[in-house]
Amino acid sequence: MPESQLDRFALVLGMGYPDPAVERAMLQGHGGRAHINDIPPLLDAQELIHMRHAVRRIFVADRIIDYVQQLLQASREMPDFATGLSPRAGLMLLNLAKAWAYIDQRDHLRPDDVQAVFTGLVEHRLPRNAAAGTESSAALLLGRITP
Repeated sequence: MPESQLDRFALVLGMGYPDPAVERAMLQGHGGRAHINDIPPLLDAQELIHMRHAVRRIFVADRIIDYVQQLLQASREMPDFATGLSPRAGLMLLNLAKAWAYIDQRDHLRPDDVQAVFTGLVEHRLPRNAAAGTESSAALLLGRITP
């Protein structure tokens, strides 16, 4: 997929593999779409809308905005990366961090919220140059920029 399209995905998450018993059941034809209707919903549409509004109300201090801008700028200036993080990535980073704070039952954003979601947001957006080391893009940036 072209890099411009990868930027539209907020996160890349690894699902891993099922344990052997679950995998065996799958291979034997158990599970799958036939059982989707048996799964009870965890919340309804109104609850989801309420949560989205609550996340939008999470307070973001100027120092957190400064931190995010420093991370974005560093990604654009470091020779380790072929391209830097886009403004869209910065907006997604703040929104993901706010959701993380909401899950942690806080009404404000902290630097560790940004750091907690940074790896999932960054790794598919920052291709490393061939000469760059083996350290992950997120670890490299978080190690250089302090809140």
